[in-house]
Amino acid sequence: MAHGVLHASGAAWPGSVDLRGLVGSVKTRYLYSVSSRLVNVRLDAERLRKAQTLRERGVALSDVVREAIDERFAGLHRSESQPDVRTIVRRIFEQYPDPPDLPPRDYDVHDRRAARGAILRKLGPVRP
Repeated sequence: MAHGVLHASGAAWPGSVDLRGLVGSVKTRYLYSVSSRLVNVRLDAERLRKAQTLRERGVALSDVVREAIDERFAGLHRSESQPDVRTIVRRIFEQYPDPPDLPPRDYDVHDRRAARGAILRKLGPVRP
């Protein structure tokens, strides 16, 4: 059986096989038997041109959308995994380095008690 792509009106898109004789039996059964939803997407001129080129070359745009959704969703799960804290901190220091004329600190930054004391001194006395 030949495969093709049909517009909602039943007219064949360029480069597809004419399946109008099967529209009533195949298309209707598919629409009502598969639990899927129709999604409308607005495209700018450049993306519309790309979509038309893909379609002309036999690529089903619904497959492109499904793959893009699956890929983006998988990316969400990757981003929700444990972050690499060392890399994050290194990037922060690279993006916001200490100024070259900053005097050395008067406490050990690796000693949490010393750091706490320095912070409290910097903030000043607590008001009631």
